[in-house]
Amino acid sequence: MDGATWRFNDNLPWSVPVVVKDEFDRDYIAVFDRDYQKRNLNADESGLISNWSEKWVWLHVYEISSGTTYRTVGVNAVDLKIGDRIFHLTSANNQFGITDDLAQALRNAESGQVQISFVDPQGKTVTHPIGGKTIESWKTVYKAHPSQ
Repeated sequence: MDGATWRFNDNLPWSVPVVVKDEFDRDYIAVFDRDYQKRNLNADESGLISNWSEKWVWLHVYEISSGTTYRTVGVNAVDLKIGDRIFHLTSANNQFGITDDLAQALRNAESGQVQISFVDPQGKTVTHPIGGKTIESWKTVYKAHPSQ
């Protein structure tokens, strides 16, 4: 998988660990998740594609209006709910850092118990669930360190 084009690739391998080739950083293992359900954005269609790696989670939030106008939505803060824990993450460019504590929570997450929320440009909170197969794949992406 090409690290520069994953956001616009219609053939992403969903919910399975893959090697992403990144010429600027280093190659990394990631799992891609998607939720194409319309979630309160003011568009005909909207969705969230996420790229989960050991150090980062990247979000690609989009909406399509009138069948042809494609627009991405910038997200600078999200709440990631894992079971009864909430992690508040901030970013500058839809890229959020993964701390050791968060990596451990992701590795131990259970299917059906993870969702990501953010405020859209109209001020509405939008919530997307993370798929169960993606959550299971996090056990590969977020391997336990020897001290954990």
